[in-house]
Amino acid sequence: MLKQLQTIKLPLTNLITWRQLPRLYGMKAAETWSQTSDGLQQTAQIDNITEYFSQDQAQEAVLADSHLRNLWEQQSAQFELYGIPEIGRYVLVVSQTV
Repeated sequence: MLKQLQTIKLPLTNLITWRQLPRLYGMKAAETWSQTSDGLQQTAQIDNITEYFSQDQAQEAVLADSHLRNLWEQQSAQFELYGIPEIGRYVLVVSQTV
């Protein structure tokens, strides 16, 4: 019997610039992406923010991490993947559990 492959489809939003991302979470952008990323990670709204080189890499990472996979299965609405060409990355944001 073949083992069924698990796949997920993270919701993707493409942004023009990384400066749009903090505005979505009610904060100002810092001078650099690195500072902004650190600031977002420290907000009470965000549980996890991680950068990936592709949408597939982000989806594989969620499947490989048991905590993220379980959270995805229970509360997929908390996951948002942002494509940001300016920094050449996909940024996965997992909002805090309510």
